[in-house]
Parts: sequence; C-alpha cells; structure tokens
Amino acid sequence: SIECEIRKNNLLEALLSNLLGEGHDISTNRKLRFYVDEINNISHPYKIKWKIKNEGDEAERRGNVRGEILDDEGGSERFETADFSGPHFVECYVIYGNQVVARDRIDVPIHN
Repeated sequence: SIECEIRKNNLLEALLSNLLGEGHDISTNRKLRFYVDEINNISHPYKIKWKIKNEGDEAERRGNVRGEILDDEGGSERFETADFSGPHFVECYVIYGNQVVARDRIDVPIHN
C-alpha cells in the first residue's frame, strides 16, 4: 500500500492516510514523500513505477497537468511537492517479469 509523509520546514506534519481519514486536505507549500508501506507475496527482483497525476483548473492554467509513469527513486519512494490546489492522485505499480503484479492508488487533495 502507498503512504505519504507530509512535511513543512522538514518537520513531519502528518501522514496522508490520517488526513484523508479525517476528511482533511493537504495545504500547499509542503514536501511529500510517497512510499510503499508494504508489499506482500511478491519476491525480488521487482521494479516500482509511479504515476503522479495533477488535475484541476490550476494544473491546466499552469500547464502542469501530469500523468506520466516515472521510475522509482530508490527505496520504494517518490518525492514531490504540494505546489498548487487540485484533486491530484498518485498510483504505484509493482512490476515483476515485465508485468504489473500489484498496484495501489492514493488521493492527494491539495488546497491553498
């Protein structure tokens, strides 16, 4: 499953799963560390790929609608920033033998 640490000034503010459970959004100007919390029943070697999707009016206005598949940064994690509002999301794919064998998604609602 995917988890995300939300940091401001390098201090841990919250975990995204807790915010979502409480019905809260992420404030802008935060650093985000997405990571794979656990992978069950899949043996090495496998690869991790990430999809970072920016959506919404502000993403379109800034020309920053995203959705590309990105390589893992090592350590089963991906670093991003909460720069602008929108109903964004992150997906993670576990690839074994050139096939997606597991995936997860987490919503990333950001507001100013």
